[in-house]
Amino acid sequence: MSPDLHPKLHGDPNRLRQILNNLVGNAVKFTSSGSVELVVTQCETNNSLGGKNTVTLIFAVTDTGIGIPANQIEKIFDPFTQVDASTRRKYGGTGLGLSICKKLVELMGGRIWVKSTEVVGSTFYFTACFGLAHDSNSLLKGKEEGQTVSLCPLRILLAEDDFLNQRFAIEVLRSQGHSVEVAVDGKEVINKLTTKPFDLILMDISMPDMDGIEVTKVIRGSTSNLFDSKIPIIAQTAHALKGDREKFLEAGMDGYITKPIDIDELSAVIRQVTPDFILKDCEKKDEDRPAEATGETLI
Repeated sequence: MSPDLHPKLHGDPNRLRQILNNLVGNAVKFTSSGSVELVVTQCETNNSLGGKNTVTLIFAVTDTGIGIPANQIEKIFDPFTQVDASTRRKYGGTGLGLSICKKLVELMGGRIWVKSTEVVGSTFYFTACFGLAHDSNSLLKGKEEGQTVSLCPLRILLAEDDFLNQRFAIEVLRSQGHSVEVAVDGKEVINKLTTKPFDLILMDISMPDMDGIEVTKVIRGSTSNLFDSKIPIIAQTAHALKGDREKFLEAGMDGYITKPIDIDELSAVIRQVTPDFILKDCEKKDEDRPAEATGETLI
């Protein structure tokens, strides 16, 4: 890190962590020999954003890996893009998270780009905007206040049939310490509930076979004791209309968010519908959980 960086900044640690984990993780996987380097510098100060002083940082992740062909660079941040078939075979899904990084960088008021030469290596750059903080007491106070609403790690069932939405939600939830399992339709939601316990369901409204409202009514009306029929359910919808909130609540859902997902909004709604999982109760909650249900299952 550059020695002239401001020592105290306000920003979103979860988004930043997601971006860096993805870029550095990709660099390590694509670099069989040589090095991976992360450099952070301050590139400009802007006094106009929100009426407060802000700082823009530039992050550079450089590797000596396989590089990217020139004809692939322009589309490397597109969904589902990977360099070529041989890369897919060797590196699995590596690189597919770049479109997610692009979304997160834009949410932090920045942009992302890459410079690369085949065989020589790549440098991924991104900028992000942070607020200046001058009062150390206010920072400490904010941290203490944040702890009162922090959550224990949750076991979340994500009901979502769109692959890109799945990937984005998983990245967001994992960065917050939660484990995630995916169901692609209503029948799979019911099946997974009967095989292992979950603490929360994120329910897409528009799914094939059974939509989210139908699935919620089945869950709430169940008397089989095969799963918790009172499990908190948050609706996800890309088409929020007037009266939808009331319709979702009437169906038995506990809250709802609109897509594309806003990370802060999602966190707030999860805290709202899972009050029993605030940080101070984590130890007790862990004692109540079956040992076999503490693992993480991902797509």
